[in-house]
Amino acid sequence: KRRMVAIGRSDLGEWVSSLLMAPDAVLRNGAVVCPWRLWTADELKAMYDPDGQRKLTPNGMSRELARQGIVRVADGSSCALANGKVAPLWDIRGGAPLTKEKAAALYAEERGLAGGAKKKKF
Repeated sequence: KRRMVAIGRSDLGEWVSSLLMAPDAVLRNGAVVCPWRLWTADELKAMYDPDGQRKLTPNGMSRELARQGIVRVADGSSCALANGKVAPLWDIRGGAPLTKEKAAALYAEERGLAGGAKKKKF
């Protein structure tokens, strides 16, 4: 049955399935494992297609992640990240549920970004 399911999957579907089963084997930069728990769809797209040869958008990546049951943190809300971006975060390695603030802080900590999430000015 697993073989039949795998035959029906796209390349992206097979990659996401592998990501679910063994994230350390999939999330690599050469021989170095990227141990982060939280990822944006853009970052996962770059891991799947580092050369940019495939016609995949971050939304396409997000749809496949959701289809296979990977959880978005903060009930799917976008998080204000330390690098100035606002994006939903995907919890690849799992763990305790996170609020938007805790997710943004963990994202910044994992990547060594200073300051965590930006605070509102007023």
